[in-house]
Amino acid sequence: MIKRNTYVSPYLIYSADIPTLNYTTDYDRLCVSVYKATADYDVIFTTELCAVNGEVNIYDVRLLVEQYMKDKGMAYLEFNIDVENEGGEEMLVTPFKVLYCSFKPSEVASSFARFHFLTSLNSKILYYYDISEDELCFYAEKDKEINIEKTILYTSVDGELKKEISNYSYTVQYTGIDSVWVDLADIWYELGCNEGAVLHSITYKVNERMFTYYLVDKAPDMYLSFANAFNIREVITINGKTTTVIKREKSEAVCGGVTTYYDINFEKLYEFESERLTSAEMKLFEEFVTSDKVLLYDSSAHRILITDFTYEVADDDAEKNIVKFTWRYADNRRAMPIKYERNMRIFTEQFDKTFQ
Repeated sequence: MIKRNTYVSPYLIYSADIPTLNYTTDYDRLCVSVYKATADYDVIFTTELCAVNGEVNIYDVRLLVEQYMKDKGMAYLEFNIDVENEGGEEMLVTPFKVLYCSFKPSEVASSFARFHFLTSLNSKILYYYDISEDELCFYAEKDKEINIEKTILYTSVDGELKKEISNYSYTVQYTGIDSVWVDLADIWYELGCNEGAVLHSITYKVNERMFTYYLVDKAPDMYLSFANAFNIREVITINGKTTTVIKREKSEAVCGGVTTYYDINFEKLYEFESERLTSAEMKLFEEFVTSDKVLLYDSSAHRILITDFTYEVADDDAEKNIVKFTWRYADNRRAMPIKYERNMRIFTEQFDKTFQ
């Protein structure tokens, strides 16, 4: 006899809510397997557990599953836990539907997934002259009807404020993570922004979810990408100042009255202090500074490490919320960014502002 005493929800749950499973049995030991609920039968973990006073407890399934999802870059996973006796005559299968989440939201997973995209924000600010692409990810169930409405607010070439609304719908084929691909550059050109039109905002409404992009003409100081709380790759921009610090580690030896250095190593660190952020933006930056998968975008993508940070946030937008963090390139090389221009005027360019 094998009996599970722990309640497991048949609905979507957060990975943080995967419980410790307790079983009662009259067998001496049980075989346990944790595996993906797919045809390829990808085993995550397997072991044998001895019963103590007729009970078996399965701990740390949450840690195993979350690490598996992080390594595979997954935000949603369906998996089973099989518990059976050594001969395999009796088997008890427990299915799970899990949404990865490194934090503990106040809403239950099924409610959150219905009303929110898989991000902590409901809007983003983008630089007007360097807009490209983004992806809005959300959880969707099989046979669910998805209705997408796109609203664009812009000023036409003639100086008239206009709003364009378009929509389409489709039926979800598989339960899992779906997305809306946002090609902001195409929208920019379709509206004639290269001829004088001005794009102000783009709003996407997907069933009960809503997200808005606002366009500004202030260039960001950093483009960053990281794995957010739902293990979704998220791109953010941030303004602030960077201070570069170079450190040298060395050993010293004295021979014949002459001192020399050996085992010399250099480390180049970048200390960044942001401008004022809202409390909503600070919540996202909590995910950023604690993420172990951060990319910096300039001419290409570079993996960086957040070595230290200072994070203080108040729940009042009147407060001056800022974030400070120190980072370095993951390969520990000292970068030398050189701006390339076809017709560089290194001797006269510095006087441009003076004589304009």
